[in-house]
Amino acid sequence: MSTLFPYRLIATDLDGTLLREDHSVSRRSRDALAAATAAGAAHIVVTGRAVPWTRPILEDLGYEGSPSAARARRCTTPAPAVC
Repeated sequence: MSTLFPYRLIATDLDGTLLREDHSVSRRSRDALAAATAAGAAHIVVTGRAVPWTRPILEDLGYEGSPSAARARRCTTPAPAVC
């Protein structure tokens, strides 16, 4: 039986999903995301928050992607990628 990770994409919200009440990310969540990405899954953050608010949290998490922010009205990527 194959033990491959069954998902290619993990999408998480921030408030109440990835973040605790103190706006930190638990070790358990960090480990789960690290395991998923190590197994080949991409991780995207989808949030209603503005991009500048998310930056310190994403940097602390070591997140290399770009969030889909402002209630998914804005999707940002580093140049020259196209969203």
